[in-house]
Amino acid sequence: MGVNLDFSSHLDERKVDESLKRDLVALFEFTQYLFDDDKNLTKTLNLTKAAREQLEARIKDLFEGGLPGQLGAGHPGNKEV
Repeated sequence: MGVNLDFSSHLDERKVDESLKRDLVALFEFTQYLFDDDKNLTKTLNLTKAAREQLEARIKDLFEGGLPGQLGAGHPGNKEV
């Protein structure tokens, strides 16, 4: 698939808090990562159960106890600076 969207600019227009913006962008990028890999998709291009579970886990990590703006170490969506 490989669609590249700039989600960050949409958040800038809405003046979203920087910490929340980082989390939302990270979540969006992880979702793109899941959709870019065909093994994560069903025949109808929906996420498989395993991919949905990964996405749910990422949401919990970001919004229920993770550090703001940070993905877990070693995660494919983590872009170390």
